[in-house]
Amino acid sequence: MHNNELAALLKKAAEAGVVVFPTSEAPVDSDLIRTCRALFRLTCAESRALAKLLTQPYAGREELCIAVTDEAKAIMKSDVVGVVVHKLRRKLIPYGVEIITLHGLGYCLPKNARAKIRRALIENGEDIIPTTTPHAAGAPDE
Repeated sequence: MHNNELAALLKKAAEAGVVVFPTSEAPVDSDLIRTCRALFRLTCAESRALAKLLTQPYAGREELCIAVTDEAKAIMKSDVVGVVVHKLRRKLIPYGVEIITLHGLGYCLPKNARAKIRRALIENGEDIIPTTTPHAAGAPDE
C-alpha cells in the first residue's frame, strides 16, 4: 500500500469515527496478562485491560483501548472499551473485585481489589504484581 492510499484510508476511518492506533504501540504479552487470562478465564482483551488497571493508578479509555489492541486489531471503535470493562466487571464479581469508574479520568481498581487479585495469583503460584502499584487519588480503599 502506498503512502497516499494509507493516508486516504486513515482519513476515511477518522471521518467514520473510528479510532486508529499504530500497531507499534500495541503491548506485548506478559506473564501477568497470560496468568490473569488463565486464572480468571478472561479474553485476551479483558486480560490486557486488567493488567493495565493492575499496573497503574487508573487508566483512561484511550489507554485501555491501546492496551486491548494487538496487531490484528489495530482499528477499534471507542465504545469497545466500555464493553470490555463491562464484561471484565461481570467476570470478576465472583472474586469480590470491582472496577471503579473515575468520571472524567477512566477506570481504576481500589486497593482491596488489587489485594484480592494478588492473593488469587499467589494461591496459584504467581506473585507477579508489583507491590508498589500506585493508588488513584480519590479511589475508594474498600
